[in-house]
Amino acid sequence: RAGLADARAGAADEAQRARPDALREEADEMLAVFGALLDVTLTEASAGDRAGFARVDLLALAHEVAELYEAVAQERGVEIAVAGESVAILGGARLLTRLRANLVDNAVKFSPAGGRVEISLARRGAEAAMSVRDHGPGLPEGFSEKAFELFARAPQAAATPGHGLGLTLARAIAVRHGLKIRLENAAPGLRAGVSGPAEG
Repeated sequence: RAGLADARAGAADEAQRARPDALREEADEMLAVFGALLDVTLTEASAGDRAGFARVDLLALAHEVAELYEAVAQERGVEIAVAGESVAILGGARLLTRLRANLVDNAVKFSPAGGRVEISLARRGAEAAMSVRDHGPGLPEGFSEKAFELFARAPQAAATPGHGLGLTLARAIAVRHGLKIRLENAAPGLRAGVSGPAEG
């Protein structure tokens, strides 16, 4: 990447600068993929390790993630709505934010213009439940488990940017926290649900 930057700096004209620019974009994309793979590996290796965990309010976290994606959603004509009660689990706030962000990112990407992404929180007895639902195409029959595998992408996602790593990392984070994660068609759309023991 550094070499490409040097090549661009030494280019005589815009035509000569175009190729290093394109290659540098490819290098950045590869670095992002390797970074995501490293995140998955490190998170999987830490499964069951609760060091540094604290009480995390999932409703507050949901509002933070919704605010983070608000501008992107508005560009696509998609509304993000948060509903439910305040419920907490024991976990790492950064990791749980990443999990929720990956689910919301997918929901926004696959929502049609004018669509709606619904983030829901609930407490069911001793269990905390959170879900993200879109109104997009959903998943092909039998693909809900395969979607968590490395680089897995549904056929209808071919034209959508991504590498098929977001759900893999989401599952790794869920496993690290002892949470269950599942995908189910919501007719229309997809619902991603995460559940586990509530705290307090």
